[in-house]
Amino acid sequence: MQQNGNAVLHHPSGRRFSDLQVALVLDDCAQTLRTGRAITVDEADGAARRTVDQRVGLLVDQPAMAQASALLFETVAIVLRDVIGTDSDSAALRGEALLTLYRSVHARWQLHTRQHASLLATVQKVAEAKRHTLARDVHDRVGNNISLAMRQLELYALSFGEEPTQEQRTVLNARDTLIGTLLQLRELITWLHDPRTDGNLRAGIETFVEAMQMPEVRLAIDVDGDESLVDPEILEELFLVLRECLLNALVHAQAGALTVRVNFEEDEVTASVEDDGVGFDVHEASVARRGHGLISMTERVTQLGGRFQLTSRPGSGTRASLWIPLPGAVRDA
Repeated sequence: MQQNGNAVLHHPSGRRFSDLQVALVLDDCAQTLRTGRAITVDEADGAARRTVDQRVGLLVDQPAMAQASALLFETVAIVLRDVIGTDSDSAALRGEALLTLYRSVHARWQLHTRQHASLLATVQKVAEAKRHTLARDVHDRVGNNISLAMRQLELYALSFGEEPTQEQRTVLNARDTLIGTLLQLRELITWLHDPRTDGNLRAGIETFVEAMQMPEVRLAIDVDGDESLVDPEILEELFLVLRECLLNALVHAQAGALTVRVNFEEDEVTASVEDDGVGFDVHEASVARRGHGLISMTERVTQLGGRFQLTSRPGSGTRASLWIPLPGAVRDA
């Protein structure tokens, strides 16, 4: 088993801990052979907890742990058969020993799984906190300076005549560049915050728009139906598509109002995002493969078996519509 541990574990301390666990499982089996009584579930769980090492959750992945547990169980079961024998008089003792073996291994497997999940959650929380700190620093130290410079240029531009000079046009270009940079910065901050649905689509959308820091844009959200009907994976994909639609509207459309509608039914989900912005030529953008995330959004919805449609024209705003069938739904031809 120690030789197999080298293939299963990725750190010397993890291998030593594995050897210790194997020895303790064998001690449990030996105790059963001496007493003729299988250890209880509580005894197995207590023994596992007394020998736990939280570092192992990071050193051993789940498939490797399963492989090692299965190999240990098989090896010890074969040895027990050889030691105890197969006659009827030994059947009861062999059964008790196998029960002890199962409970001892299973208790350690369960404890490892819980600790692995706990460690993973801790790592995710730390990473999330770091992202939020970075987002706050970028906003406070960079975003505010860009906003201040942009406002100063806007105030200066108020003194320009109807026909600005070449130097004044240079100032206007610099102002426009700062506006574009600020929008890109807001997109980066939003990505760092990484808002998710967390089982509440409306809250996820509101959090995303709030993170974009564009209070001048009016947002209306209409969510109808029970979103618990939708698998979390599908709900997350739906949120990502809607977020991309909103991002395009906020960054590119110069929209004053956004309307999001989502309808959950037993066999399908329909949704739309509509803005009153400047609009664009959908065909031209698709051919030129410019911005708007049209290809990405279409691929996400198509992979779910649904349909995505984008309608827009210059000066008339944009409407994105999608339909996603739920598992078990009858799809039209």
